[in-house]
Amino acid sequence: MVQGLPHIEGKQHVCEGCAFGKQHRLPFPKGVSWRAKEKLELIHTDVCGPMDTLSHAQNRYFILFIDDHTRMTWVYFMRQKSEVFMIFKKFKSLVEKQSGCFIKTLRSDRGKEYTSKEFHNFCEDEGVERQLTVRYTPQQNGVTERKNQTIVEMAKSMMHEKGLPKIFWAEAVYTAVYLSNRCPTTAIPNKTPFEAWSGRRPSVNHLKVFGSICYSQIPKEKRSKLDESSERCIFVGYSTMSKGYRLFNLQLGQVIISRDVQVDENALWNWEENKVEKKDILISTDKEDEIEPSTPDSSSSQPNEESSTDPTSSNSSSPSATPKSDLGGSLDDMKSTSGYCFSFGSAIFSWVSKKQQSVAQSSAEAEYISASVATSQAIWLRKILADLGHHQIEGTVLYCDNKSAIAMAKNPVHHNRTRHIALKHHFIRQAIEDKEIQLDVEELEGEKQQSIITLLHIKIA
Repeated sequence: MVQGLPHIEGKQHVCEGCAFGKQHRLPFPKGVSWRAKEKLELIHTDVCGPMDTLSHAQNRYFILFIDDHTRMTWVYFMRQKSEVFMIFKKFKSLVEKQSGCFIKTLRSDRGKEYTSKEFHNFCEDEGVERQLTVRYTPQQNGVTERKNQTIVEMAKSMMHEKGLPKIFWAEAVYTAVYLSNRCPTTAIPNKTPFEAWSGRRPSVNHLKVFGSICYSQIPKEKRSKLDESSERCIFVGYSTMSKGYRLFNLQLGQVIISRDVQVDENALWNWEENKVEKKDILISTDKEDEIEPSTPDSSSSQPNEESSTDPTSSNSSSPSATPKSDLGGSLDDMKSTSGYCFSFGSAIFSWVSKKQQSVAQSSAEAEYISASVATSQAIWLRKILADLGHHQIEGTVLYCDNKSAIAMAKNPVHHNRTRHIALKHHFIRQAIEDKEIQLDVEELEGEKQQSIITLLHIKIA
C-alpha cells in the first residue's frame, strides 16, 4: 500500500499512551448470567431521592427491596439516608417470617448508607453475603435501577393525569409498587410477582383510578340524622393493614382508611378553584401511615429574616396577636377560615390560617372562634417566655376587629344567639379573667387591618 513501511510483528502488550488517550469502558453483557432459584436467595436494593418536594410525612427518599426469584417489590419511605440500616432490619425480619426462608445475598451500590460499619457487622452476624457494585457502575445493580425508573414514571403519570400536587408523590409511589406487584412481568412467565411470592392469585376487582374524587360513608355513630351521609375525599391508594382504601380527606387534611367508598373515576379535584384546600395540603405534616393527622397551618408571607427579633433581646416586653376570620369562606362546606399572627417588636414570628371545624352562623361567632384559637397560642407563648425568665406581668394583647366577639368574650352570659357555641371556645373568658390576655379593638383600623388580612390571605366577601 505504501513504500518504506517496516514490517512489525504484533505483540500482546499494554500501550501506556493508548491507555491514556483512548481507553473506554468494557461492554456490559446483555443476557442475564444468573438468576436466583428460590425466595430471598438474592435481594436487590437501592435508594431513590432526594425529591424536590417533601411528602406529607416530610420524607424525601424511598428505598426498594426486590426479590430476584419472584420479583416481589417492597417500598419504604425515609427522611434521611441514615435510616437505611434500621429499615433493612425491619424488612429482613418481615420477609423471613413470611416466607420461611433466609436472606442469603444482598446486592446494592456503594453508598455510605450501605457500607457503614454497623451495616457490615450486622450482615456478617446474620450470614448475609454482600454484593457491592463497582463505583460509577449502576449497571451492575440494574434490576433496582430499572425498577426505580419504572416506579417514578408510574407515579408521575398518575399524579399528572389527575392534576395532584407534588406532595402526593409518596402516595403515588406506594400505589405504583402495589400495582407493579400485581402486573405480569417477563421475568416470571405466566405469573405476577404477588402470586410467585404468596402462592395466591391476586384480585384486581378492587382497583380504582388513583387521584379520583370519591365519597366515603360517615358512620352513623359520628353523625346525626340530618347530617350528610358521606364526605368528599381523594383516592390515594390501598391499605395493606386493613381491608379498605386510603383516602385523603379534604376537610381534615389527613389520610383515612375507609371500606364504604364510591369512586368517581372520571372526576378530578379542581385545585385552582379551591386554593385554600390546596394550600392546607401543601404544608401538612402527615405520615404515610394508616391514619395521618395533619396540621394545615399556612401563610403565603413570612417575616423577613433580617427584621426578625429575638424574644430575649427585643425592646418589646411582650408579644401581641391579631386573630382574623372570614365567614363561610369555603364554598364546598360553608366553613369559615380563621387565622392569627403574633408579632414581637417589629417582626411576625407565628402565624396560622386554617379552616374552622364547625360552620359559624355569624361573623361574630367566626371571629370569636378565631380569637379562642389565638388565645391558646398566646398562653403557650407566655409559658415559653416564663421558662426563659421573662415573666409577663400584663396580659397579652389580642387585637380583634369585631366588637360583638369582644363583648361575648367579656360577658359570660349565654344569649339565644350564642348558646349553641361549643363550650371549648369559652375558655377565652377564663383567660381574660386571669389577665393572661387582653382583647382590644382600637388598633385594627384602616391600613393596619388591611395589611393583616393581606398577610393571612383570607378571602373577604
